Amino acid sequence: IECKKIDLPEIEYEEDSISYQQKDLAENLIKAFLRGIFLGSGSMNNPEKKYHLELLFSKEETAKQIQQLMQSVSISFKWLERKKGYATKILNMAKDYLYTLGITCVMVSCYSDNIASEKVILKNGGVLDRKVKFNNKIVHVYYILMSGEKFKFKLVYPNLEYKKQAEEYIEEFLEYNSNINGVGGLDRFLKNSTYEEWLVKIDNDLNRKVTEQKVPTKTMFLIRENDNMLVGTINIRLALNEKLRKRNGNIGYSIRPTQRGKGYNKINLYLGLCECKKYGIKKVMLDCEKSNLGSSKTIISLGGVLEREYLDEELNEMEQVYWIDVDKNVEEKYNLCKEFLVD
Repeated sequence: IECKKIDLPEIEYEEDSISYQQKDLAENLIKAFLRGIFLGSGSMNNPEKKYHLELLFSKEETAKQIQQLMQSVSISFKWLERKKGYATKILNMAKDYLYTLGITCVMVSCYSDNIASEKVILKNGGVLDRKVKFNNKIVHVYYILMSGEKFKFKLVYPNLEYKKQAEEYIEEFLEYNSNINGVGGLDRFLKNSTYEEWLVKIDNDLNRKVTEQKVPTKTMFLIRENDNMLVGTINIRLALNEKLRKRNGNIGYSIRPTQRGKGYNKINLYLGLCECKKYGIKKVMLDCEKSNLGSSKTIISLGGVLEREYLDEELNEMEQVYWIDVDKNVEEKYNLCKEFLVD
């Protein structure tokens, strides 16, 4: 990458000659520029050494310009002169550099048999996101959150922005041969109709009148804000008829197969309870298979009280029915979930 001139605000300034807004603008422009430099000339190096990222330039003059910018935003580095150029090496892991530039989450992958790389990733806060096949080998994909960042979640009413993700979401359930719950009929519409028609359908679901066959429902996506990924769904029945009081209850929900085992459904259900509170629902009923210990554990952790068990003759499974006091547990369980909620 060649840099003949960097047209950015001056880094040297006096307190009384430049406003804080101008300082912020200058720093943000520098960080944006350095992000581009990383994309253009950055590379990841041997993670077993004490540096992990380097920027390589063909001219010393260019490297010195970048050095000044990095110093201005407190990025530490050291020089290494090579036969074919100059490299700026970033200390304290690549994540410190990226975090300084405003990047709060990165994705890292390695082959499952690369034990050394996997140890380094885990040591630096890597969270296994999914396993995929590549070149007939298994690849582990991790997320690393920067400097104490946490994954944040929110419920989003479905829209066209999430069309592709919604299609991939259902495809993943089919690929894993997993039961599909809490999607408001999305799987059926993608098979027999269109996503756009499903959006119309869930709008109509909100305005249903309570009958012995149907009740008003609201379907929402659980979005991981850090990477805007659709990780779960929840379907809230805003009223119950006699049929639903016997089985199924107010809430159906799910997490995509590759994202399970991370506690996401607890956040999904808590946000669902918050949504119930908005509609004035005081108590909600949920049921789950007795053998589904993960689901029952989630329900109990958010205040679920077991009412009864019954045999589902269609599935030949014992089901458990729980009730949750909405107002009480939205308040009491807030501290349990708050670090994972979007502000």
